Amino acid sequence: SPGDVPARARAAMRLAGATNADADAGPMDGALRPIFLDVAGGNAGRAVEAVYALCGGSAGAALPAALTSLLHDLLRDAGRVEGPPSSPPDGGGEAVDLGTELALGAAEGILSSFAGEGLRFDGVRLAVRFLLPHAPPRRDANGAVVHEPRFASAVASAVDHFAPTLDVEVSEITSLCRPLVALGSVEVAEACERLAFRRACAHVSGGGPHGSAYWLLRGMEVVSSWLPVERRGGAGYRHPCRSHFDMLCGTVACNLIVETARMMGDGPAAAAAGEGGGEDDVGDAFRSALRDARGVLELITEEDGADDGGGGASPLSALLRGHPELNLLGDAVRLGAAAARGDAPVAASCVVSCLEARALDG
Repeated sequence: SPGDVPARARAAMRLAGATNADADAGPMDGALRPIFLDVAGGNAGRAVEAVYALCGGSAGAALPAALTSLLHDLLRDAGRVEGPPSSPPDGGGEAVDLGTELALGAAEGILSSFAGEGLRFDGVRLAVRFLLPHAPPRRDANGAVVHEPRFASAVASAVDHFAPTLDVEVSEITSLCRPLVALGSVEVAEACERLAFRRACAHVSGGGPHGSAYWLLRGMEVVSSWLPVERRGGAGYRHPCRSHFDMLCGTVACNLIVETARMMGDGPAAAAAGEGGGEDDVGDAFRSALRDARGVLELITEEDGADDGGGGASPLSALLRGHPELNLLGDAVRLGAAAARGDAPVAASCVVSCLEARALDG
């Protein structure tokens, strides 16, 4: 019967030790035999303890640490080890769930194992995928979020400490996190927004305003579209993508207005434009400012025309409409194009619109 297995195993080990005289015994035989007997006797937790110790404990590498966590989860699901405690032991201190600690330790092991140059993206991606099944927010009977588990904080921390070098890395990490954000994880949503913001900052110095505007919009999309409505707009958190997007639009618009004024004050250029020369006959600085402003405006127009997948306007589209900085950017683009054509009435009308928008905003 199964109950006889420990006794039979113990007798077999004694017999093997007596006849073999430990001639072929390995250095771990003395330690492994009692572990085997404990497990055979029904103490499944001893197996987890042994694997944890043999694999390096808290300093274990990624694979053995993940396997230890998996072994514990399998034994717990099979009812062979206890599940998470419902309250602190003896009414004092903080209850500790071994499964949680093993899983978080495994995630740290993954990040540490892939900390080398060129491997960090793989480490973050694998750690996030490992943690995601454990990270959904806990809800009460009415469906309201009660709290976010430590796993969500670990996902947010992994994302926050990642410095992306490519756009595709940000796209993949945020796509992995999107289902968790859709379940109401504010911590992970804010971490994804900050990740998009860091990528936008990288484009400022190396790719111009268009790339920066794109990633600022992606960060705004995370917190305005992906999160459930009841979880948006957490108190005390200032969304970096929204504030810097406003600043970007205002800066691009002002640069174009300055270059337009400079071009119109330049006699030869103004004459060429007045004769119908158009944008090709104006200075490089003006053309560059107009191109940048048009690129950002076209990107915003595409977002403004997007829907929520059900035929309605997306939350991001609603957020963009009627925005003072966007209105200023649109007026600046129309002003620059009219000035390049030599269309004085339209240019004057755009100047008035810019002044009215600033007056109403103030």
